[in-house]
Amino acid sequence: MPPGCPSKVSQGRLHASHRAEDSELTSDMRPFHLHNVQEPLEPGKVCELHIKILPLSFPAPERDRIRLETTDQDSLITDAPMTHFYGQKAGTDAYHHDRLHPWALHLHERPRP
Repeated sequence: MPPGCPSKVSQGRLHASHRAEDSELTSDMRPFHLHNVQEPLEPGKVCELHIKILPLSFPAPERDRIRLETTDQDSLITDAPMTHFYGQKAGTDAYHHDRLHPWALHLHERPRP
């Protein structure tokens, strides 16, 4: 990839109704979702989601930027071959980001020699 061109290094996904976590296996850097109970979202109610990003390692030189993109569906172009079809989407999504609902991306930094 030429310098300055974005490149995808990892991805994560979570079906919001499967957000229940195992408290013993979940850590600050890695949520462990049970996927054994469905908790539908309630319209108008804010719900916090912890999304595991697939483990990765990539060099990020000083002054480089890291971009986090969120979406409500897979892209047949950028996610191939890791795409899923869940049928026709109905409804809308709202992403909350303010002092009461902060977003955070936690990344490990490899120790320097």
